Amino acid sequence: MANSEILISVIVTAYNIENYLPRCLDSLLRQSYKPLEIIVVDDGSTDDPPGICDRYAGKHENITAIHRENGGPSAARNAGLKIAKGTYIGYVDGDDWVEPDMYRDMLKACLDKNAEIAICTYRQVGEGAEEIHPTGNVIELTREEALELYISGHEQYHIYHSVWSKLFKREIIAEIDFLEGRKSEDIMYSTMALVRASKCVFLDTPYYNYMVDRADSIMNSKLAERRFQDEIPFWKEQIAYLKKEGFQELADKATYQFYRRMLFYYWNW
Repeated sequence: MANSEILISVIVTAYNIENYLPRCLDSLLRQSYKPLEIIVVDDGSTDDPPGICDRYAGKHENITAIHRENGGPSAARNAGLKIAKGTYIGYVDGDDWVEPDMYRDMLKACLDKNAEIAICTYRQVGEGAEEIHPTGNVIELTREEALELYISGHEQYHIYHSVWSKLFKREIIAEIDFLEGRKSEDIMYSTMALVRASKCVFLDTPYYNYMVDRADSIMNSKLAERRFQDEIPFWKEQIAYLKKEGFQELADKATYQFYRRMLFYYWNW
């Protein structure tokens, strides 16, 4: 199958982000890769995203709008995935935006390297954004190498747990759902996807632009509560999952990183 015949589905979650959603959708419409299905899920917004979703869907055949009662980003992503038709799946948060060649280059990397997941560097935008120095390198990773980078980290090639920095081959995530009713759900989703993939490819180019200064965002609200109720349990679930799947050494490294996080949280508070 030629590249131009492969459909990519991108699922966009939107909740009370009327000032940001048009920029996000416009960035997807400007993608250089055209077989692109855009599914934007309005998660019970109380401002204008429902109208924005419908206006864009009415003007563009490749955009589908879903409206649902508020259930959080996990439920919204699951709803979008249920109707997605693509061979490859991407996720975007509606207050962020992507560079024009993101999905073209990530798909090409998957096909060239015979990889099931492509992972890219991202750029933080806003007050407190961290400076990055991307190399433009494209790195092949075995399952074990990808999990090592994800768990232990790397000074240059950093695999973040959020799904928006990744392009997944559909068959890899076919039986993985986002756990609804909890935040930080990407931790286990990415862990399970990386375990199921035989090969990944890392693109050290910042294709994704991530907003870090929205005071009303889910990531910034009730930080301590989110860490206790969601992050800490998910990191512990990650350790147990790696043990169950036979990755004992990686589980030990994940345990070490867990205690490092606990120390950081303690000093941070």
